[in-house]
Amino acid sequence: MGLFDFFKKKEEKVTVKKNDNGTQDNFAFISKDSANGISLEEGKKLQEEILSQFSATDSFSKKVNAAAQLFTKGAFKEAAEVYTELAKQHPEEKGLCEGQIGAAHYFLGDYKRAVSHYKEAMANGDTDMQEDNIFESAEEDFKTNKDDSLLKEYLTLFPNGNYVKKANKLIG
Repeated sequence: MGLFDFFKKKEEKVTVKKNDNGTQDNFAFISKDSANGISLEEGKKLQEEILSQFSATDSFSKKVNAAAQLFTKGAFKEAAEVYTELAKQHPEEKGLCEGQIGAAHYFLGDYKRAVSHYKEAMANGDTDMQEDNIFESAEEDFKTNKDDSLLKEYLTLFPNGNYVKKANKLIG
């Protein structure tokens, strides 16, 4: 369904993407459920290590790959902070960064904040998966908190969206 369904799977999935310049990016996604997570101290150390690897001459792609390592470690708060910094360094990529910040908040269980960042991603040009992400967050918020406000927001944002029937069914 949504962009982050891969975290619900039990196995690890690695995707390789060839860039126009002949280099490749490796994206590794592991299950949120099977990840043991890391301590706050380990997360901060990893965040500092990743940020220290950034230089002004590094490609955005290299920085994103480094930041994605935080997701694979379960360090979602730290990932949000790194993507926030990336958005400042690369304002032309703010949409992508906001989407990743939203993903971090989704995995932290802060669905309202996730939706806020997904909407910001859309406002900055990253529209590819945001409908899926917003609905997925709204659905989880409803299941977890019995709050239908995000489902109603989804319906307002996407009156002809892919999940209108499902949202209406959940709302009742």
